[in-house]
Amino acid sequence: MTYPIIENCFRVAFNYVGVSGGATNVMHFLNSTDSVAQIATDLDAKVTSAMWGHMPNTCKLDSIAITKLDGITGTYVLTGINQAGNTDGQPVPAVSALLYLQTGLIGRENRGRMFLPWVSEGAMASGILDGTVQANTASAWNTFRTQMDGVGSVLAVASYKFGAATPVLSLGVRSAVATQRRRQQRLQ
Repeated sequence: MTYPIIENCFRVAFNYVGVSGGATNVMHFLNSTDSVAQIATDLDAKVTSAMWGHMPNTCKLDSIAITKLDGITGTYVLTGINQAGNTDGQPVPAVSALLYLQTGLIGRENRGRMFLPWVSEGAMASGILDGTVQANTASAWNTFRTQMDGVGSVLAVASYKFGAATPVLSLGVRSAVATQRRRQQRLQ
């Protein structure tokens, strides 16, 4: 895939292993001074397993792939992350915890979300995340965002259509679990 050129923007793919092979989440960071390798070092130091408090301990973040959106730099892959989920129980492959990203601007190109994979049966009931799991996961993501901001890598929502990225001002985790597809396949 060819990515757009967005000045000082890094595309970061979080690659998970667990249910049915794997899953990927993509985030973007704005940084005008660091290299891809430095971004990788910062991510490795700031990512914690608490960010996946909803996920069963049989699933894990396995690697991170970083691409500077300059049209020149190749992808740098950081392996051996091994950040496992924090809960007991079986994973529910059809649902995700929804992490929402808010910028100071309106419009589709300025809203972001991530579907954090594989909510554990023990972390939800009737489609609602356990309140403690939700609060702890949101707190861990906010700590991560603050720490990345502190090293000069600002979490952003990127619009590939418009070739722009907007800094995230706040984020949170929804109480209701989510699905990535509007309709789940039904057995007949």
